[in-house]
Amino acid sequence: MEAWSIQKYEQPYLDVRAIRLDAGSGELIVEAANGEYVIEREGGADEETAGRLESLRSPGAALWQEVRGEGGARAWAELLQQMDYLGLLRDASKDAHAADVPERERRALDGAIARAAAWVLARTPDAAVAALREGVGRMLGHAEGLLLDLTRTSFPDLAPLAPPGEATPLAAVLALDNFYLQVAMIQAMYERRSAPASLAASYLLLLDVAGRLGLPGCEGGRAFARRIQEELSGGVYASRDTRVHVDCLATFLVRSTGGDAGRFCRAAFRPDGRKSGLDFMVDVERVVAEVSSRIGTPRYLAAVSEPGAPRALAQGCYLQEYHVTLRFVEILTPMMAKRLAPPLRRRMFKYYAEEVGHEAFEYQSCRSLGLTHEQIVDSEPLPLHVAYVDAFTHLAEVDAVGYFVSLFITEGLLGVAPPLDSPLRRLTGEGERFDDGAGRHAALNEEYNHTSLSRLFMADVASVSEGAQSAAIDFMLLLLELNYRAWDDLLDQYGAPDPWRSRAPTAEELPG
Repeated sequence: MEAWSIQKYEQPYLDVRAIRLDAGSGELIVEAANGEYVIEREGGADEETAGRLESLRSPGAALWQEVRGEGGARAWAELLQQMDYLGLLRDASKDAHAADVPERERRALDGAIARAAAWVLARTPDAAVAALREGVGRMLGHAEGLLLDLTRTSFPDLAPLAPPGEATPLAAVLALDNFYLQVAMIQAMYERRSAPASLAASYLLLLDVAGRLGLPGCEGGRAFARRIQEELSGGVYASRDTRVHVDCLATFLVRSTGGDAGRFCRAAFRPDGRKSGLDFMVDVERVVAEVSSRIGTPRYLAAVSEPGAPRALAQGCYLQEYHVTLRFVEILTPMMAKRLAPPLRRRMFKYYAEEVGHEAFEYQSCRSLGLTHEQIVDSEPLPLHVAYVDAFTHLAEVDAVGYFVSLFITEGLLGVAPPLDSPLRRLTGEGERFDDGAGRHAALNEEYNHTSLSRLFMADVASVSEGAQSAAIDFMLLLLELNYRAWDDLLDQYGAPDPWRSRAPTAEELPG
């Protein structure tokens, strides 16, 4: 990390009330809001020195250019650095910006929410409006409960203003049969912990959609959400991520009304007593094998192996892998904060060290496949790819056993070859250059034995209760289905005639 210096200020100025010279002692007296400071200079000071220092109360003073320039006035720079340490410097640019930021954020977010709400209604067939009403109502209560919990812990003065909703418990969410409502609810739980600005924005979207549907009681909730949004504005949370979460929720609301929203990754698993972690992991692998055999191969994996498959399928795959890998360590960090048993803790920190920085490999793959830097960094992850990291991160927060047994979903199953490597190489025709990117990433995962992770972690768990087994299986199956459906999203997006069109709700997609 670099050192702090006055060069970090854009428009510095001295935040003092007065500067005067004590003629008798040759000392400069600086009057500030929190007291007086005596500045001693070798050889004493004079009226000229006092005047030049006084000029630094203005950010436009010429002396600032001298001090901050290359080879600037060393004595002045050292003096001002000490004054900075005393808290006597401010930044005029940031002062002005600070007052404007919340309003600019609000206007931009209002536009994104209005577009997303209109998009939801435009994309919902008349026959599905009743299902949308039910889903929005369920999501409203869930979000209200989460926001109430947020206010109690972070903004207690606002708690009396919170609507009387109640968050749905995780077990009840996992028992639902609507996949997209499940994902939206778990994403809201994630937002409560890690992206509260997104939770407030998502609630505002729900209120907007509810109002357009004619559901009652939205005004009080909107005023409350505005207060929360105001408290959270200012640049701590990424406004781009907040908008992405709004678009995710809009997408999931529409999809929740479709005929394919029902869950298909289910299993008739019933625990039969306490088990060692390793025995339970073997049970998990059997469940996964049965479910995977029943649901078959994702459409994307079949399409990418077809002769004449479009190159965009490979480009899109690695672009989305870049977005996921960019955030991948977020899936690990909640586990590192837990007071795990020593063998698990050591392995968790080792796993983290083996994953840091791997987004560089996916970035290089995207460049090797012809994508520009701007196409990569300015693109956005698909909704289920966003939700995948969010849901996995939430799992790491709430269920260590569920987390350990689910790692195979991202790292691969023990003894199963990666299904994508060969077809993607055939599709792209890439050779050694590709080994600097995704090929190198895959090689490292193999070198680090990451397909063994779930078994390695669970082998260090001495005993797992029946309740913990059931909860772990339920969340694992949801993540498995999320992963499966994300493959289909890749095909739908990058197998389309215009694969680089944004999936986010845009003005062009809105009616009228």
